[in-house]
Amino acid sequence: MTAMALAMTAVLLAAPLKGPGPWILTCEVGGHEDGAAARVFRLGPQLFQEWSQRDNKFGYNMCASFPCVTRPDRFEGEISSTTVILTIAVDPHAGTASWRTQGAANLKRNSGPCSIKPDVAPGKSGLL
Repeated sequence: MTAMALAMTAVLLAAPLKGPGPWILTCEVGGHEDGAAARVFRLGPQLFQEWSQRDNKFGYNMCASFPCVTRPDRFEGEISSTTVILTIAVDPHAGTASWRTQGAANLKRNSGPCSIKPDVAPGKSGLL
């Protein structure tokens, strides 16, 4: 990535996001021994989906099965199993997003930032 592209990315990430969402988040979750695993999510008011590389689209709305939080200043989605909870969050006013885990094993990190960008058009993947 060029210096100009890095500077533009930093400005975009620091700026508050406009509109009601959703947002596309790319999170380097965990950092297993063999490297971090990038996971891509769409998160907004009562919307939480994960990108499927196999299907080349976002999956079902996980808010139907897992807890989702909608507040004026924050949206969160949570995926849980018997051994781990993964929470993905976005603060659109601050222009920040993050991930955190509870109960995970074999991870180098249990939290970190996510890159964030507005979804191109609701109902469409911001990745295509």
